[in-house]
Amino acid sequence: MYTPQPDGGWIRNRLQLSFAGHDVEIVQAPEFINANPADFRGQSIETTEVIVRSVDPAHREGVIEKLRGLAVLLSFITCSQVVLRGWEHSSSEPQAQFWSVVAKIACFRPVLNTINGRVVREYMELVWPAYFKLEKPRKLRVAFDYFVSAEALSLPLELKLATMFVLFENLKATFASELGYRFKNGYYYQPSGKKWSFKSLLQEMFCKVGMNPSLDEIIALRNEIIHSGISQMSYDEQHRIYGKCQDIAREYLLRLMGFSGSFFLYSGRGMTKCCRVD
Repeated sequence: MYTPQPDGGWIRNRLQLSFAGHDVEIVQAPEFINANPADFRGQSIETTEVIVRSVDPAHREGVIEKLRGLAVLLSFITCSQVVLRGWEHSSSEPQAQFWSVVAKIACFRPVLNTINGRVVREYMELVWPAYFKLEKPRKLRVAFDYFVSAEALSLPLELKLATMFVLFENLKATFASELGYRFKNGYYYQPSGKKWSFKSLLQEMFCKVGMNPSLDEIIALRNEIIHSGISQMSYDEQHRIYGKCQDIAREYLLRLMGFSGSFFLYSGRGMTKCCRVD
């Protein structure tokens, strides 16, 4: 949808969608929508207003939680720290609440084409049911925070890699916990009583969503960085493996939430699409 401007022109900055049982309108600030996101990289800027109409006061807190989830889902596809800064609701007491937040824009090699409103709307409407179903058992807010932090915080490459390794550890642990695998002395155990290795449990996790990525070089670099803090591998090789971690994480999280369509590979420098059809 379009918004009239003081100069008599119009700007397309409104996106209407159905989200978590509500009709939602996302309104992006005109001064931001016409700008290059790279110009704001590393900054904290209020860019967007979300409007949810006809909210019963008794349901206000539930809607606020849904908006936090919406922010998490936007964080993922923009590779930026999107957070809920506050709310206003004239039909209840208190009528408003705002928080001090720290969130940085990155918008570097985003997961989806976020300039295309149709792509964003279809993504949000498609994934929200699975997201809220899995949010607590799979600790998805934590998982997405790791994913975004690797890019948004301008970390050294070894710390970016370490953050991705922790993300995989987190996803592996919540996967095992959800399936009821016994955990003892630092290991998860199969129903047969056999220990799961880090690699085999990750492979099992990926297999459940139809993936079979090669993990050997990722695990080798993980072990080297975790045990020594640095790697003897060249910067280019480390960066290539980091891109591979990004690609795997993107595909896994999208598949986990039931997404179907195309997404940008990090290793393709934001230009190459990987297509998936259910």
